[in-house]
Formats: sequence, structure tokens, C-alpha cells
Amino acid sequence: MTVNLADLVGHAHLGDHAVFLAANTRALAACVLCVVGLSVVSRDRIQAAGTAGRWRPALTGVGTLGVAMLVFALIPIPSTQDPLIRPELPTDAVTEALHDGPPCATEGQPHCTFIPMYPGLAINYGTYWTASGNEISGFASEHVTRLVYIPAPGAEPVNVPLGWIPATTGVQAFTLRAGDTTFAQLKAYDNTGALIGEFGSKLRT
Repeated sequence: MTVNLADLVGHAHLGDHAVFLAANTRALAACVLCVVGLSVVSRDRIQAAGTAGRWRPALTGVGTLGVAMLVFALIPIPSTQDPLIRPELPTDAVTEALHDGPPCATEGQPHCTFIPMYPGLAINYGTYWTASGNEISGFASEHVTRLVYIPAPGAEPVNVPLGWIPATTGVQAFTLRAGDTTFAQLKAYDNTGALIGEFGSKLRT
């Protein structure tokens, strides 16, 4: 059994910077070793050359490190790791979509669920925060054969299963749980593999 450090940090809700550090521990450790090695070499050269001005390189190094840490703290880093991503199965997505009953013929009818898929819409969804992360749930038209969620630029796309809703004209339901969606994308493709559009603007607001 193996434990992924990035997953543990993600579930602890410590933020994107913590996930970034956990996901890049080896690279950061290598950088630290390089800096330490260069510092040792510089110190030996300074001692060999004499004591004059020996504190100036040290102060410069401390100042540079401080600036780097400040930039790291202030600039948001889009993590490519999101351990909170959980796409729902098609059957579960349909069940959640029809929470008020079978599909309504028109809006406003009692004991049924209105499906807000209007002519020309490829994707329509909503998002809200829960104890387990962001829940993204909605509907896709019959022209959408593949829906992918990308948590951040450079991250691997995650396929979002689509479930056909009975008694509708080709409407599909989907549900996805994810972490921070600040940099996320939601892309829909047709049966030829062509991109229909990118619909992640709601996630990034």
C-alpha cells in the first residue's frame, strides 16, 4: 500500500500552495540541495580569500531567499493535482438530477423535475460548495458525447460520465465533485471528437 502525499494534503484542505509543495517535494528537495551546495562552495571561497566582506554574500542570499518566499506566498499557483475529484456514475448523476421526480413537460409543474436545457444549449450546470468540495452538476445535450474536466492548465483531463435521462429528447445528466476550480476548464466534444466548446466560466468566477 502506498500513500500519496499530495492526496493527504489535499484532503486536509491546506490550500493550493500546500498541494503544490507536496506534489513537487522531490524537485524542491533537489533545489534546496543545490542551493546548499553552492552556499558551501561560496563560503569556502570567501574563507580562502579572507574575512573582508564575508557577510555581504550571506546577507544577499538571505534577501534573495526572502523575496522568493514572498513571491511564492503571494502569487497563486494552479496545482495540477486535485485529489478531491470524484466523477459520479451515470446512474447516480441521473438519480440526483431527478431529485423532485420524473422530468416535467413544462416548467412549474408539481411533483416533477424541470430540466433547464433550452434550444441551442450544449451544457447547462450549476456549482456549489459542500463539505466534500465543489459539487458540479448539470445537463448536456444529445450532441455531447464526451465531457472532460481539467482542474488546471497542464493537468490531465478527467472524463465526466454522462447518463441519459429517460422521457427526454436526448438530455444527459452529470455530476462531479472537485476541489478548487479557480483555474478549471470544462470541455465538451461531439461524436467526431471535435470540440463543441469550453464551459468552465462558472467554475472560475
